Amino acid sequence: MASRAEDDARLAGVAPPLGRLTAAAFAPDGAQLAVGGAAGDVRALSWPSLQEVPLAAGVAHGDTINALAYSEDGALLVSTGADGKCVVRAAAGGGQANDLGALLSGAAKGSLRGAAFASGRLFTGCNVKGEGHVVKWRLTSEGAAVEQRRRIFREPLTSLAAGDAEGGGALVAAGSSEGDVMLLTGGLATRSLYRAAHGIFVTAVAVAPGGLAAASVSADAGVRVLRAPRGSVGTLGSLLFLLALMIITIAAAVLVVQAHLLVAAPPCTM
Repeated sequence: MASRAEDDARLAGVAPPLGRLTAAAFAPDGAQLAVGGAAGDVRALSWPSLQEVPLAAGVAHGDTINALAYSEDGALLVSTGADGKCVVRAAAGGGQANDLGALLSGAAKGSLRGAAFASGRLFTGCNVKGEGHVVKWRLTSEGAAVEQRRRIFREPLTSLAAGDAEGGGALVAAGSSEGDVMLLTGGLATRSLYRAAHGIFVTAVAVAPGGLAAASVSADAGVRVLRAPRGSVGTLGSLLFLLALMIITIAAAVLVVQAHLLVAAPPCTM
C-alpha cells in the first residue's frame, strides 16, 4: 500500500483542488479517471499517476456536476450538470467542448441530466416542463444528432444509466423524483416499470454487465436490485450479476478513497 508521502507526490499535479466531489467515472480501459465538483469543474486524471490531462476549451459548466461518462472507445468524455448542460469533449484533450443542449429547441428544449454510453449511442436524461425524457444521440466526427427521444416520467428524471445487453442492443435504466425506476431497451421501448421502487427520489442507477439487471439507490437509503424481464437468466447469468455487484462495490470504495485524498490532502509546498 502506498504511503502518505507517496500519495502526496502523486497528488502534486492535482492542483488547484476541486473541493467537494460530486461525480466520478473511469475510462473503459481504466487509464483515466474523470472527476467533477460542486463548482462545475471537470478534471481528467491519468490513472494511477493522477497527472492531469488537459481538457478541451469551450463550453463549461456553471453549477454542480451530476454525471460523467466515457464513450465505449474512451475517446469522448461527457458531463451533465445542474445548469442543464451536457458537455461533450475529447478525453485526450484538444478540439472544442460543445453543449448538446444547444441542439435542442422549441418543445424539445430542456435541462439535460445524466449520461451513459451503450451499443454505440449516447443516452441522456432531459427534463422538460417537469417531465422526464430519455434522449438517444448519435455522435459522429461531423457532430451530434438526436436519433430518438421519449417521455418516460410525468415527474423529473433524476438519474440515468445504460449498458450493453446480451445478444446485442442496450439496457437503459432511469430513476425519477418520485422513486420510480424504468428499464428500457436501446430503442427506448419499456422493459419494465417499477412504480414506487423507492419512497423518495432516486439518486443513482447502474446497469449490470450483459443487461441482466439494474440497481437503484435512493435518498431513502434503500437499494433495489431489479432484474430486466427477459426470462430465466440461469446460473451463469446470476453469477455474472453477483460479480458485477462486487465490481461496482469495489469501484465505489476506490473512488471514495481517492475523493478523500483529493479533498483532504494538504497542498504540496516546495
